[in-house]
Amino acid sequence: MLRTIALATILAAATTASAAQQTVWQIGKPDKSYAEFAIAGDYKAYEPKFTQKPVVFEVGRSDPAKDWPFIQPGPTDVWAGGREHPFTIRFAIDGEPRGIYTLRIELVDAQKPQTPSYRVTVGGRTAEYRLEPGGATSR
Repeated sequence: MLRTIALATILAAATTASAAQQTVWQIGKPDKSYAEFAIAGDYKAYEPKFTQKPVVFEVGRSDPAKDWPFIQPGPTDVWAGGREHPFTIRFAIDGEPRGIYTLRIELVDAQKPQTPSYRVTVGGRTAEYRLEPGGATSR
């Protein structure tokens, strides 16, 4: 299932009610565009550039324009090998994590007619989320 990635952010909320949230790391901009990501708008470029090795983004070292594709194909996308394509984001948090952390993932679009799902693993815990079908069609 094709997913167009727009933004991945982790936010740390301070432990007191009066403190504001602060962004720990962010990939992309929350602007409903994928122009800042690798191969933006060219899904056919995914196979030669991103199927040779897994997508691994290292916060503070990787560049979204080179290392984070605008699209994440799923197991039914034959044009990308017809398999799952897990993306990994590596990041460090200074010291012992305290307080509440929020992972926010924004998508520009999601494929239809199949309703895609998104599996997220953080710190050894996994959750799967069913996405609403978007306007993108299978290719």
